[in-house]
Amino acid sequence: MYPVAEVVFVHRSPRPSKVRQGSYASAYGQAHLDTPARRIGQLMDPLGAAALRDRIAQQRHWQLSAAVLEERLPRSDPDLAALQGISDEERLYEDTHGPFVKRLVDGAWQRFDGVGTASTAS
Repeated sequence: MYPVAEVVFVHRSPRPSKVRQGSYASAYGQAHLDTPARRIGQLMDPLGAAALRDRIAQQRHWQLSAAVLEERLPRSDPDLAALQGISDEERLYEDTHGPFVKRLVDGAWQRFDGVGTASTAS
């Protein structure tokens, strides 16, 4: 016997007029209404959706770096908590030491502090 993995199928439940009571289809259709995927749509508010969209955009922007894709830099930005904004090839930050910028230079994110000196982002 092969091991069974849990699989969740999301599709429309059958029409009630075509389903007999006690059948597998009616039981499956009712269970389908209580799936976690269905409830998530009901619990997501506009602010949460906007925050998720922003986080995905920030992650995609970080992955513009060839160094990230080649795993020479971390898969996610270690300074993400200090991130204030993104533009084409820049990421703007503010931390306890003040503002700084990371720029995409030769395929790698490099940090530029207030003095303008660069160091490879980590």
